[in-house]
Amino acid sequence: QPCNLGECPTWHYGNWGQCTVTCGRGYRMRAVLCRTPQGEELDDNECDAAARHIDIEDCEFAPCLELVPTTPPPPVWVRTEWRTGSWTECSVTCGQGLRQRYVSCRDIHGNVADESACGHIPTPAAQETCLPKPCGGGQWRTGEWNRCPVSCGSGTQTRYVACV
Repeated sequence: QPCNLGECPTWHYGNWGQCTVTCGRGYRMRAVLCRTPQGEELDDNECDAAARHIDIEDCEFAPCLELVPTTPPPPVWVRTEWRTGSWTECSVTCGQGLRQRYVSCRDIHGNVADESACGHIPTPAAQETCLPKPCGGGQWRTGEWNRCPVSCGSGTQTRYVACV
């Protein structure tokens, strides 16, 4: 079985951009990327969604003079996104099973939003089939796992396995 004692990927945050207004209420954005400890960019679902900080926030300046038009806030759909949790273990140890994860629409503050607010973005799958290994007619006898051969990074643990 694989063993991995290395660091998990983490969120990296860019600098906040300019506010969309110079007076009144507006918003500003920043880049949020999932990266390995070596700096390689990964898909967002490789990082812990619950630990992700916002990438858009409100900003406010002194009220605008009545003659100066204000920038309206972005539509709700610009301020929402899908967040996913980690996949569960497969529901079976052999044969075809199911694994699931939490999927929710979130607003810019990280609060759960109505799913219709994320309708402009494809919904990530909340469940999928899994096939850990084929089921056989015999029974497997297994020994204890050996220690992981590395103290950090990825290695492979081994054990005695026999079909009886």
